[in-house]
Amino acid sequence: MLSCYDLSQYYFNDRINNKLQQQQQQQQQQQQQQQQQQQQQQQQQQEQQQQQQSSNNNNNNNNNKNNNKATTTTTTTSTKTALK
Repeated sequence: MLSCYDLSQYYFNDRINNKLQQQQQQQQQQQQQQQQQQQQQQQQQQEQQQQQQSSNNNNNNNNNKNNNKATTTTTTTSTKTALK
């Protein structure tokens, strides 16, 4: 037969264990949330890098087109002047 002390000790330990389990679960949930946030941040950074790269490519293409136009105009003008 269990004494009153044994019973009270048993319930006390049970409460402590429950509390510890709850804390562990909360910590795990927080860790999962942090991991999800980190993944989201990484995705956002990748998207921003892709957008920046695309923008850089467009700018380079536009610069190349403008440079080609300028070269063509200069060459044509020089040739016409030389032919006169």
